[in-house]
Amino acid sequence: MSDLGLKRLAFGVTLVALAGYLGISLLREPSTPEERVRYAIEDAINAFNDQDLDVMRLFAKDYQDEATGTNRQVLERALQELLWSSRLHSAELLEDLLNIEQLDDGSVRAAVGVTIKREGQGDDPWWSLRAVLEFKERGRRWKVIRSTDVNHLDRPR
Repeated sequence: MSDLGLKRLAFGVTLVALAGYLGISLLREPSTPEERVRYAIEDAINAFNDQDLDVMRLFAKDYQDEATGTNRQVLERALQELLWSSRLHSAELLEDLLNIEQLDDGSVRAAVGVTIKREGQGDDPWWSLRAVLEFKERGRRWKVIRSTDVNHLDRPR
């Protein structure tokens, strides 16, 4: 095969690989606010499972839990303790409990269920978190500005 033939083959393979990558990116690229919120929730759970405090990117600077008054700073400290404790944790989104809807004012409400497990506890969840989260678009990201209906009393102390 000549140099020109090899160059054409390499160029063709590169184009196919690039097209495949772009195709996959477009499939993952959310187009609706509901899809963008879903991906933001999934990304936060992945960060939690990686024991990465990037989970806090999900929460707006003015975030507040309506029942307890917990703000972003208090939540961040609690997550630091939880993530950096001696026992590893993992979280799993409960797909059958996920309900995301866009509201008339442009915000998005998401009812979520997440099972949080501790290392060494088998299949028993440490906490089966349930919450309703209200999202607003801030910049190019959807952020939780408020949480309601969190099952705080079920959380282990």
